[in-house]
Amino acid sequence: MCANFGMNHIVEIVRNASMPNEQRYTDVPIGGSLDEQILFNADIDIKRHDEIHSPVLDEPLVVIAKHPRFAGGELNYYEADVVPRSELDDHDEFDAPAMVQQIVYGDVGKLAGRDLTELRIDAVTLLKVLARSIEDAEEIPEPRKKGLLQRLDEFRKDPYIVGIGSGVIMKCLESVFK
Repeated sequence: MCANFGMNHIVEIVRNASMPNEQRYTDVPIGGSLDEQILFNADIDIKRHDEIHSPVLDEPLVVIAKHPRFAGGELNYYEADVVPRSELDDHDEFDAPAMVQQIVYGDVGKLAGRDLTELRIDAVTLLKVLARSIEDAEEIPEPRKKGLLQRLDEFRKDPYIVGIGSGVIMKCLESVFK
């Protein structure tokens, strides 16, 4: 149970509710009044947009903000601001979760994370693609673009960066596809 939290409840946390990647975490201890703020132990991975489900609630509560609380310089617990799901439209600060769309040109079979059979990306290629994206970005002011492109060019010429680049790319891909 949540130490020093007053009332204690056991709830279920639903992440990405009603989406294909929905995740459920059961038997999660919480504290607080189940009103506008809920308290979570520091080891609970609570995020904005998570729903709190419990038989004692009329409807699920949705986390709209998370505030870490520290004691003695260490994370002690989280305070989460919540609203009933039916009231979400009244909260302008709450954005819908981002949807990721991936367009694949080529063999989709090679895209599956654990099934990567070919990886022909090196640091120089990655930096070139990044430079092209910066060049094409209309929202970046020209002086800023010039500075960013100059730094990327310096990275591309640095043998240390180029040498570690492929390993870093692989680590990034592994974390994305796990």
